[in-house]
Parts: sequence; C-alpha cells; structure tokens
Amino acid sequence: MAYIFKKVITRWLYQGERVTAAKAKRLIKQGKPVEKVQEQSRKWYIRLRLPNGQVKEYPGYTDKKATLAYAADLEKDAERLAAGVIHPTDKFLREGVEKHLDDFQKDLEGRGRSQKHIRLTLTRIRKTFSLANVLTLGDIRPQVIRDAILSLDVSTETKNHHLVACKAFSRWLMKHGRLPDDPLVGLSRWNAEVDRRVRRRVLTGEELRRLILTAEQSQRTFRGLTGRDRAALYLLASYSGFRASELASLTRGALNLEADPPTVTAVFSRGSVHGSVHDVKANRIFPGEKASPGVPSWCNAVLLGHLLEVCLRFAEAKSLTNLRPKLRQNRM
Repeated sequence: MAYIFKKVITRWLYQGERVTAAKAKRLIKQGKPVEKVQEQSRKWYIRLRLPNGQVKEYPGYTDKKATLAYAADLEKDAERLAAGVIHPTDKFLREGVEKHLDDFQKDLEGRGRSQKHIRLTLTRIRKTFSLANVLTLGDIRPQVIRDAILSLDVSTETKNHHLVACKAFSRWLMKHGRLPDDPLVGLSRWNAEVDRRVRRRVLTGEELRRLILTAEQSQRTFRGLTGRDRAALYLLASYSGFRASELASLTRGALNLEADPPTVTAVFSRGSVHGSVHDVKANRIFPGEKASPGVPSWCNAVLLGHLLEVCLRFAEAKSLTNLRPKLRQNRM
C-alpha cells in the first residue's frame, strides 16, 4: 500500500538568518533568542509498504497528481517483483545514462585512473551513445552500439577504443547491480591490422640525423622552445630511450657523470628509469671530443649545460608532454 504526504521541515532562525540545529542549540544555552519555524515541504513524498512488510520512502514531485501516478507505478512494481515477474534491476532501465556516467566517472577517479584516461573513456562513450541514440540504460543494445561504432569515420584501431570504453561501462553497470547482465559482452574487437592507417617504427640512423639537424637549424620557436632546444631534447630522447614524461621529470641531479658510463635518471609516476648517456657524452655533448665516424660536427655544438636547462624549462612549463617526437627506442 502506498500513500503520499508532505514532510514537516523545521528551520532555526537567529537574527533573521538560518542556522543549523546544532548551532541553534548552542545559542539557546547561551540565552540568545532563536526562532523555531516549522513548515511543510514543497515536494510530496511516497511511503510504500512492500509485500515483505518493509517500509520505504521515495521522493515525489511538487505536483500532487504526478506523485500519485508515481506511487501507483511503485506499488505495481513492488507486487510484480514479489511475484518474480520483474528483476530488481529493471527499475534502472528507464533512467537516463548521464546519471550513471557521472557515477562511473567517480568510480574511475576512486580507482586512481588518470584524468586523461577518464576524459578519453567518457568522451568515447558519449560519442557512441549519441550516434546510437542511447538515452536510457534500456537503450543499450549490442546491435545499435556496434552499428554506431562502425559508422565512425576513423581507423579500426580507434573503433576498437570506442568499443572497449562502452564495454567497460556496461560491465560496470552489471557489476554494480544496475543491469541484470552485460548487454555488450558478445561484442568483440575488430582486426586492426587490415586497416592500419598509422604504422609506427623506429627512425633509421639517417632519418634521426636529418631530424636533429633540421631542428638545430630551424628558426621557428615552438611552445617556447627554439630549434636548438628541440634538437637537444630529441638527441637525449633518442640516446636514452626516455619518453616525454620521463624527460619532463629530469632535475639538476639527474645526471651522474662520475659513473662509467655516465647515466641519467628520470623519475616519473611509475618509478625510476636509468639510461646510459655514454654515446651522448662522447659524440654529442662535449665539444673537443673526437666524434665517431659519420657523426657530423654540428652535434658537438650542443652543450651539456644547455641540455639540462632545456629539460628543466620543459619540466617547469609542462609542455614536453605535447612534444612527442616518436623517438622511442630500446632502453639502454
């Protein structure tokens, strides 16, 4: 049986301003005048007695007729649930996806996922749901999600990223009792090798030489870095194998020139990485050293002090993460 009612709300006023009940209690003990005001809530509430005897309350609406209709639906759902006609998660099927996406985002943040990962995941889910016209949880169906992703004018690998994001959300809905099962469990990723639009590879020696030489001679300043700055960073990245985030973590104490060979230590979120810089020292940084065969003389112009200053300025400005020269090689 369900019936509707309005709650009695108690407000405490001191000198015309609203205060909490705890503060009002303290003021009363101090002998100060506190006004107690009781009024009915603007919103209606529903009190429902379930078939098992349990009593639950649900917030309704400010409109009485709408609240009565909602109470009738809740009463019918309770009877059907007791009879085993509907599943407990069916009540979520009519709810909008945005509310659950907000909860999904909070769960990802609580599990320590990076902001970049969270932003990409939610963006891909929302884009797919928009194309598939998914407004409620009940609209999440494998065929419409599959067709929406296939309609994207992107590579197969990028389509797989959208699919993985949507499957992670549907799996989360099932694990948290918001869906009876995972509707996307049957979807699998496509073969990205048949539509590989970008093939990454290590630069050849000649390509690396041309890249550093071109950067060294460039008159353009990019994100506050001159061509000579960029050449220094490309040089260190190629010989140490450090990624952009690792280069951005370098400090003045990162270089150990007393070691044999000299090493540089990059500290980043997952730990410390050591790289050997003996090739950089012998052939690139210190002027006056005898260069290896085939190494052009312009490499000797990049001084160690300048290289450190560039890395430090990168770390301070945090602009290095936007410069990814694709020089990733095996770590030495």
